[in-house]
Amino acid sequence: MLLEFLNSKIHRATVTDSNLNYVGSITIDEDIKGIAGDAFEGSCVEEVIVKSKSISIGPKAFCESDLKKISFKHKNAVKFIGHGAFKKTDLVKFDCMSFDVEVEIGIFASCRVLEEVAWPARTLPERTFIHCSQLRNLDIRNI
Repeated sequence: MLLEFLNSKIHRATVTDSNLNYVGSITIDEDIKGIAGDAFEGSCVEEVIVKSKSISIGPKAFCESDLKKISFKHKNAVKFIGHGAFKKTDLVKFDCMSFDVEVEIGIFASCRVLEEVAWPARTLPERTFIHCSQLRNLDIRNI
């Protein structure tokens, strides 16, 4: 198996395990303020846990990755989500308790297994859910 890791820079990361056979999750520490565009594009990462109290997710940050789950430990943590950030991922559910998030177009485009979104979004830009054929529950009221 060949894994490409120098897709982008991960600054001030702490390595907590060195199991070469582990494919799975990444925890974004409280000190991290942003996930760069293309940071995990095409990666094998399946779960991301965001502990940061204020985070920006760059364009195509997880595009075409194996991402199935992303969780945010703090309410109002997300400040920005760039275009195509989760495009063509395996996300099934997106639960984000952040108000006033700046969102660019097509953040969930072609997420063919996305079933549920709970997010108190005030606006959703064009093509947010284009080709999300399994989307069954969209809860965007002020929670």
